[in-house]
Amino acid sequence: MLFQESMQVVGVEREDFVLRVSLDADSYVLEVYGDLDMRTADLMSSKIQECQNGGDGVVVDLSGLDLITSAGMDALVVADARAERDDAPLVLLRGPDHVHRTFARAGLVGRLPFDD
Repeated sequence: MLFQESMQVVGVEREDFVLRVSLDADSYVLEVYGDLDMRTADLMSSKIQECQNGGDGVVVDLSGLDLITSAGMDALVVADARAERDDAPLVLLRGPDHVHRTFARAGLVGRLPFDD
């Protein structure tokens, strides 16, 4: 279970990566900071799946990212496919311009559920 009755924030911190998970109204909010790469994508992916399995909507806030690689984008594509299959809301909050351009170059801006 992600949260106890106190609804505390769950977080993971590494040297160049921070992931915070909280519950806001009826959605889990995952705030991602730092580098989302092959070392950290699996961690984020497992937290997204855990939240999706909880039955609530999931918002992934990418505004704190410094870098995203194909591993991070793959994790978000898989989360989106799971959300579509299970009819569960998934929203991605846009990252900084240089991060969003990476999604654009990969052809994912129109495919993933971004909300500015």
